[in-house]
Amino acid sequence: ALEFPCPLSTAQESGFTPDGSWLAIHTGDARCFDFESPEASWVSLFDTTTWQEGARLQMEGAVLEVANFNADASRFLIHDLATANAELRSFPQQELINQIPDSRGYWRLGPTGEQMVLRAPTDSRRRLLVRAENNETISYLETDDFATGDSMQFSQDGSMLGVPTRTHDYVFSTENGELLVDLGNTGTTNTMDFTADGTRLLTTNSTGAQIWDLTGRTSTSGTALTVPGADENWINPNAVVDGTELAIRVIVDDGPRDDKDAWVTLLIDPDTGSTIDHIVGDSLQLPDGRFVVARRSLGVEDRRLGPLVVLDRTAGSTTELDPCVASLAELQDGSETDCPGSFFSWYAYEHDHLVSGADGSFFFATSYAPSDSERTVRIWDSESLEIRSQFSIPYFQQAIAAGSSWVAAINNADVTPAGDIQPAITVYDIDSGAVIAEVEGPAHEAFADTINAVSQDGAILFVGEFDGRAVAFDTSS
Repeated sequence: ALEFPCPLSTAQESGFTPDGSWLAIHTGDARCFDFESPEASWVSLFDTTTWQEGARLQMEGAVLEVANFNADASRFLIHDLATANAELRSFPQQELINQIPDSRGYWRLGPTGEQMVLRAPTDSRRRLLVRAENNETISYLETDDFATGDSMQFSQDGSMLGVPTRTHDYVFSTENGELLVDLGNTGTTNTMDFTADGTRLLTTNSTGAQIWDLTGRTSTSGTALTVPGADENWINPNAVVDGTELAIRVIVDDGPRDDKDAWVTLLIDPDTGSTIDHIVGDSLQLPDGRFVVARRSLGVEDRRLGPLVVLDRTAGSTTELDPCVASLAELQDGSETDCPGSFFSWYAYEHDHLVSGADGSFFFATSYAPSDSERTVRIWDSESLEIRSQFSIPYFQQAIAAGSSWVAAINNADVTPAGDIQPAITVYDIDSGAVIAEVEGPAHEAFADTINAVSQDGAILFVGEFDGRAVAFDTSS
């Protein structure tokens, strides 16, 4: 029987060190301590041979959470619940190795003592894998949902880290943060642990336990994606759109310097899930595999948009469709550009401004325009890249869809007396620009986006509203 001067904490775990030589028990019950005292709380270490208290781990004036040891008990982490600061110390000498400021929650030291995992300062969905001795970032660990408490677990050799969330379980490499396995929707996992050889993973939840075979298991859809050059490599996994076998577009938050997120196209090896290349800017893939890209800078203070190009990765060539480059800050102010003609490396509203015709034989874009001036819709032939036609549309319109002989543009600027947006669609002849028809969609609340699709034969235009309603238009009438 081990006796203590204070009630034991029931909020924090206690346990043996990995080598079994010490029993660590957290004694920090709030009913017993004066938090102004230099000995606010501590972790007692009992020698498992003599069962005598052989050491105390503490931080002056701190309300400690349980100590976390590496595999050979040569290092430990202690964490102050009050200030959220942590310290890495040697053991048994207790010499300070590193201080980790404000590492709020979910911290854990790897078995080798060389890596730590923390909660990212600004995003509770992500975890931050760092080097234990200097806090150098190894990688952000991207997850689809909030992690479940401190149930993260390293493999015994320290090469892998298991991160459970409320809906998915993940296994990451501790060398570079690469996602190795996504176990899919497993429900809320309470605990997990690896077998000694790292080939099996045990997970438990409220309904039972599962054993997973990790041998040779990969997850292409869940591969961790990074964008070189991004100021903040925040990638929204729910924004994967317009995918082909090898191309995935994602939205990247390009930092606090402007309010426009950036489109980035990632070229993925479907066999391994690894990123082959990336293309920065709104993009469209042509039927022959080439990419039309409205280029933009990423991760710099002076955001630049342009030029509009066609990339042929097979031939290693680039063809300019619109060579102009403009400052994003000036465009956001509605200023004139220095371009000699229409500027196409810009999207007017929250719709894609590079759009393919239903049969892929052509594509088009809507130009930027200074306040209250007309925009230009330009149509290019997908094979020759020659301009097929162009025409003008009002300032508040943007071309969103096309059949073989028509282009539809939407206007989301009209508002009903009740304050709802009244979207209006104007249909133009693709060659002459003459108005063919004008139709109204159902009114909806402000800030709602409009999603559309054209049937492959061009006979039907589907317009889907943000509130779940959809309208199908017969394009012949």
